[in-house]
Amino acid sequence: GDLLRASIANPRIADAAKTDDDQALLVTALSPGTTELHLWKRDGSTQTYRIKVLAYDPERFSEELRSLLDGIEGVQVKVIRDRVVLDGKTLTQQDQERLERIASAYPELLNLVSLDLSAHNRLIAERIREQLGFAEVQVEVAGAKALLRGTVFREEDRQKAREVAQAFLKEVVDFLEVREPMVEIDV
Repeated sequence: GDLLRASIANPRIADAAKTDDDQALLVTALSPGTTELHLWKRDGSTQTYRIKVLAYDPERFSEELRSLLDGIEGVQVKVIRDRVVLDGKTLTQQDQERLERIASAYPELLNLVSLDLSAHNRLIAERIREQLGFAEVQVEVAGAKALLRGTVFREEDRQKAREVAQAFLKEVVDFLEVREPMVEIDV
């Protein structure tokens, strides 16, 4: 790399070392305070950076996390002793993935959040019911399965119900009953 030498003014605050491949400089915080990092490059130029190391404050960290997690329902940020803990249930896969990306950036964070698909499953069941348009068919979603219950009047309707459900979920459990419509005639 371009870096010839690096030096930290106060080695009690931070440490600096080049990586083994000589491509990067690793700066490690050691204790709260302010110091300077001086760099000397092969072309003769120098650079100086001010480094400020802050003490770990779980209350402040939890406030920053609350800000980052804004918009994700069902998640609580708690401080337990010196530890910041995320707890609760996310309602969508997208929120869960966002939360996991944020949590992975903070090794000191304890993430106990899990994904709750029940709301998602109810939404899928409602969409299947809307697409079907059969008043006598109930739809329940359990995991990756759609369960169809109730009555249809023709075998073609039963097949349509299966196909519509399979457009949303691969596995469909069919408990549908085919019953000829009863026609009342006043004589």
